[in-house]
Amino acid sequence: MTEEDLAYHLSYGILSSGVTHESALVAATAIRESGLLSFGMNGPWDRGLVDAIRKNLSAPMKSAESARCFRYRFPSARAKYIADTCAAVYGHGKTLREILENAPDGATARARLIEVAKGIGPKQSSLFLRRVGYCSTLAVLDTHILKYLSLVGNSALTSASVGCIRRYEKLEAAFLREANRFAFPIGDVDLAIWITMRVAAKEAIV
Repeated sequence: MTEEDLAYHLSYGILSSGVTHESALVAATAIRESGLLSFGMNGPWDRGLVDAIRKNLSAPMKSAESARCFRYRFPSARAKYIADTCAAVYGHGKTLREILENAPDGATARARLIEVAKGIGPKQSSLFLRRVGYCSTLAVLDTHILKYLSLVGNSALTSASVGCIRRYEKLEAAFLREANRFAFPIGDVDLAIWITMRVAAKEAIV
């Protein structure tokens, strides 16, 4: 991937917390297509960049999946997160590629991303590493996976329980033990459970 590809996927991770996958994807694509992501990579990293991204995120958007118009939920906060992340990475002469290449393993890469990227935690950074093909050995513990763990006998947990990296890693270890029963790569099991639980939730509503 190019550096801009990596920045795009990281911006998706920043935008994905608390919103649907479709909303985050549309919003991240809108920022990239507007040229603001390129500006964010090259500076200046000032209030003007934050305001430009916020304005972009505040505009009506259309989801290709449902063909409906919507507005992104957190334009101001996420605009600042993206601009601050660009400043933390590119403003200090770094690149995301260098951060990933210098990490000895996925867990270290995840920890370094959490340090440098604003507004993302263990789940979003794990998802980023999977989306860019860095590794698939880390679990993406979203609400669907947590519900599955609860169904198979783990104590009921909420997404708030996994904001801390230590708690996340503890629950991740429990999920990895469960996933190993299926004899498939962790990333495949994680994705299969996510799809199944997501469909089940939609059918339950209907």
